[in-house]
Amino acid sequence: MTSPAIPQDIITDSLAALAEKNPHPTDGKWLEGITVAAGPHLRDWDIAQCWDWADWPAREAHFPGVKKPDIGIDAVAVRRSDGGYIAIQCKARQLDAAGRGANISKDELDKFVAASANQFWAERWLVTNGDNRLSDGARELAFISDPQRPLKLINIHADLLAQHGAAAPEPCPHCAPDASPDAGVDAEPLRQTRQCMQDEAVAQSVRILREHAQSGSGGLPVGQA
Repeated sequence: MTSPAIPQDIITDSLAALAEKNPHPTDGKWLEGITVAAGPHLRDWDIAQCWDWADWPAREAHFPGVKKPDIGIDAVAVRRSDGGYIAIQCKARQLDAAGRGANISKDELDKFVAASANQFWAERWLVTNGDNRLSDGARELAFISDPQRPLKLINIHADLLAQHGAAAPEPCPHCAPDASPDAGVDAEPLRQTRQCMQDEAVAQSVRILREHAQSGSGGLPVGQA
């Protein structure tokens, strides 16, 4: 029987994979694997679980009849704080010595924006492997397509580095790989450790602040709240 992976090992292995892949031309499929594996272990991401679109166990229940192949959504995550679902697209770039890659164009986002338009999704993320920016057209699409749920551009490399080297958190059954929100309503609630509750509170606060920052709160232009 294979032992469960240790979260800190997953972070380290993900960084090693990025170091190997980032300097070379890429199609980005490998980034989907890193996002799914490391996402639940990045405390700032507030993710309980993450799946490839094709492997998401609740896909048929929420989107009956939608075919299994990728429809523009690469991965699906569920928030630990409130159970909201996140649609994720991954875009990798060949990076230069400064960790910067080519801009992400509007054409590359059209399919994902259309697929994630359903109000089922609480958030829409664009995960990249480095300091990759949106082109002017892509930036406009990211906000105009749905001002209440603008696309969030996330540099997974930076988030992995920020967590790397931190002390391994106390094991928490609430955060175990089998602590699935889709396990059923009769499942007994799992106890959280104090560290887990603190991490969850911080992640939820950061998420809410980011949502306000990207809203038109108080009559301010989007992004200036």
